[in-house]
Amino acid sequence: VLGVLCASRAVDALDDAMNDAGLVNDRDSKGGPGNSNEPSKLVDRIAEEGELDEHFLVTALRQGEVALFEAAMCKMTELRPTIFRRILFESGGEALALLCRAIDLDVETFLTVYELSRKAKDGEKITLSEERIKLRNLYESANRDDAEKVLKRWRRSAEYLHALNKVDGDG
Repeated sequence: VLGVLCASRAVDALDDAMNDAGLVNDRDSKGGPGNSNEPSKLVDRIAEEGELDEHFLVTALRQGEVALFEAAMCKMTELRPTIFRRILFESGGEALALLCRAIDLDVETFLTVYELSRKAKDGEKITLSEERIKLRNLYESANRDDAEKVLKRWRRSAEYLHALNKVDGDG
């Protein structure tokens, strides 16, 4: 176990060093600064005004402004849109729970985002109280520091993650 923890820390240190050195540059493909699409521009202005918050996220989704919601979440999480969409529409909601925990959205906002995103994707209303309870328990039991570490890994470039997974698989 100690060897695995040391190896994990070494990989994290290498990840950080490569990103800090500019050896991995994927800023242009993110939904953050430098992205020229209209929802991202609007989100940048809203963020500058200090209005990019949980209320904005839920309002955008409730009004069917999915592109605006995605741009806002990409801005808040610093994730590329493709990665964010995978997390958002992952079937069980576990990844979305960790993402929301990492950026410190409250549990009710997370559950609302989960339900509205399912409605936007499938046109279905989530009514299973068991599913809400399961996701609430997962969110509340998740350690924020650990969730932030997971988010940090999701931010890595796709090419770099692919190479890292290949090395991990060979070892």
